[in-house]
Amino acid sequence: VTARTSSFYFKGRNLPVPRIAQELGVSYVVEGSVRRAGSRVRITAQLIDAVKDAHLWSETFDRELKDIFAVQDEIAGLIAQNLQLKLGGSPRAVGQVDPEAYRLCLQGRQSLLILSNEALVRAELLFGRALQIDPALGSAAAGLAQVSNARVMLRGWAARYSVAELNETERRARQALRLDPTLGDAHTVLGVVALQRGALLEAAASYGRAIELGASYEHLAASMLVQFRMRIGRPDLGVVEMERAHQSDPFSWLPADLHGFALLHAGRPADACAALSRAEELGTAPMSRAHHALALAKLGRNDEAIDRAHAVMDPAVQRGWTAGLVATSEALAAWGLVQAGAEAEARNVARRLAHGPAPLRWTAGFPLLALGEIDEGCAHFIDIGQGFVGPLLSLLHDSE
Repeated sequence: VTARTSSFYFKGRNLPVPRIAQELGVSYVVEGSVRRAGSRVRITAQLIDAVKDAHLWSETFDRELKDIFAVQDEIAGLIAQNLQLKLGGSPRAVGQVDPEAYRLCLQGRQSLLILSNEALVRAELLFGRALQIDPALGSAAAGLAQVSNARVMLRGWAARYSVAELNETERRARQALRLDPTLGDAHTVLGVVALQRGALLEAAASYGRAIELGASYEHLAASMLVQFRMRIGRPDLGVVEMERAHQSDPFSWLPADLHGFALLHAGRPADACAALSRAEELGTAPMSRAHHALALAKLGRNDEAIDRAHAVMDPAVQRGWTAGLVATSEALAAWGLVQAGAEAEARNVARRLAHGPAPLRWTAGFPLLALGEIDEGCAHFIDIGQGFVGPLLSLLHDSE
């Protein structure tokens, strides 16, 4: 099933269904409308065979908004029945939900996708308000855990500065699972926490449970799946993981970027460049440009690598992204500059990062190691969590 991010890429566009299906790589399309009147909602849904451009089924549902989960399950069941499919997973009890809390939760998930400072603040407020209205809404509690997770990761995994946030992330994830043990995304967050602490077996168990429950590939959780594969020496599995994620969400920049990063780590820089070019088409993230600079440098396309690294330093590209993501992107771009022969420029970037905000000074370690300044570079990684740094150091070692 194609992810919401990519599906909504076509919202409001007057395109033939067969073309939309071709772009998304699917055989069937569900389309419909939602109209609300007070506490009631009317949902019209229809299932279309995109190959034949023919309607297979359609129905209208008039329900109370508080029964929205039951309506969703009913529609999904009817679609599966008409496709002669069997829905995976174990049966679950479908309860009622407060319509306003559910609306706030959906808005929070949308804000969380943006991964900017302002968006994370907004997402936290929305999830918090949803829990105030409906304290039993597990998806809102899981959303708060994902906000904490995003903040820790985007700050750069500097353990000496983020232990409190890491503990808060775990607390929120466990609170969500107490409300609903079937929340795959909450299990993914626990995997992130375990990986950061170096508990690989625990991380593997959490990721396995998350995949079993159908955790989404949204947000930064996907990057941890890739990094876990790299930590256990299986970058090929990371490539497979991100190919699947990109296929299910082909119009989102993050899966394309992570696919490129996994390919780069697996020793396939040409394929990585193709994936990272796609990521740049879909978004403005400085991280995509940094990864692209590394891939181009590996191929000996040094002028192009330097251009991509310069793009990372552009204030317009950095605007709106968190300080942690920007600093990490600059560090990786400087690493690419070293590999492309622009060592003096890379040294200037390393010096600036080393004298930047204290929680982010560790990022200077990457270009310093690439420059051969081993002692000083390693000093920046003392007390830094290996969940994020480990795979990148491995890639740096492989490049020499």
